[in-house]
Amino acid sequence: RQFAQLSAEERHQVRIALKKLRYATEFFQTLYPKKHIKPYLTALKDLQDRLGHLNDVVVAERLIGTLVGEADRRADGNDIRWGGGLVLGWHARGVAEIEPATVRAWQEFVELEPFWRSGNPMTATALGTMCLRWAAIQARSREAAWDFADAIHSTPRRR
Repeated sequence: RQFAQLSAEERHQVRIALKKLRYATEFFQTLYPKKHIKPYLTALKDLQDRLGHLNDVVVAERLIGTLVGEADRRADGNDIRWGGGLVLGWHARGVAEIEPATVRAWQEFVELEPFWRSGNPMTATALGTMCLRWAAIQARSREAAWDFADAIHSTPRRR
């Protein structure tokens, strides 16, 4: 299906997938030239922000719908309905502005050449950096990462 026709829930799932792709890209970015990684990461971050905003609007609409639905049982029910209408109107205006730009941003992203197809001039330094990152994530500590680095190098690294 076309991105523009995705439901709010489907777009939320796209956002989650983009977040995972962004984290993986950030993890492996030292293995690729910056000139190939930067446009890809920039596009990922932009889409995540845009889709996050649209998801916030959906959540706000649900919450306001619940509040307005309960307003009849409250003395300040008219104020709640009026305030809810203002918030919904404000969000609707924002969605009208961001929606076309989000669809364009998606199209530009899918047209980007994936950075991993641009070549992989992996160097020993880049591989070492990747190993350090992996160790730090696994061990959840900088000290353990350095111990790992010392173990894979013939001479200990400065700390």
